[in-house]
Amino acid sequence: MPDATELQRRASEARHYLRHGYTNPASVSKLMERIRDKRGQLAADQLLADMREQWRKRREWAEGQSA
Repeated sequence: MPDATELQRRASEARHYLRHGYTNPASVSKLMERIRDKRGQLAADQLLADMREQWRKRREWAEGQSA
């Protein structure tokens, strides 16, 4: 199981891509292809899962962004 630092890094990466507009199927597909080419299928799958989790929590982190 990943430690707290790794979980925070993954959440931050997922939020980064969401904030930069990777929110529709076409752009996410292109991103996953890039990640797969650079870091492998497992990393792409994990990032996609993390992005989906952060999308569900977006109100929490988006509200904190305005401060």
